[in-house]
Parts: sequence; C-alpha cells; structure tokens
Amino acid sequence: HAFAHKHITRMKEVCYEKLEEWIRNTIDSKPGKSFDVFQEMQQLSLRIICKAAFEYDMSDEEATAYVIENDTYLYEVACKQR
Repeated sequence: HAFAHKHITRMKEVCYEKLEEWIRNTIDSKPGKSFDVFQEMQQLSLRIICKAAFEYDMSDEEATAYVIENDTYLYEVACKQR
C-alpha cells in the first residue's frame, strides 16, 4: 500500500530530515543573509518529494536546474496569458 502507516512514517521522517538539512545549510550557515524564498521552497519541496516518493536524493545541480527551467516555464505561460 502506498499510504500504509510505515510509508507515511518514513515520508514524515524524510520531511523532517530535509527541512532540518535546509535550515542548517541555508539559515544557520548564513545568518542575516537574504535569499529567494520562492526558489528555496521550490528546491526544498522538490527534494522532499524526490526522497519521500522515489527514494532519490536530488543533487544541488539538479535542484538548481529544475528551478531555472521552472522559472522559464512560468515566464512563458505568463506571456501567453497576455
């Protein structure tokens, strides 16, 4: 079952792990430094989904490439809406 208790527990642990990792690497390691919240949350969400659903650890390069491609996609969609 995809949503059996043990799978939900593992997914919850992945969420906590990735969030704590993000806090350590983004907030704690660079106190007072500003960052793009939208970009960071896209990368964090993507890392959580990849690990929780597919047991795949996404690299920094892959996460950055996704955000760049997604920004391009969102821009093109917005332009077509005009």
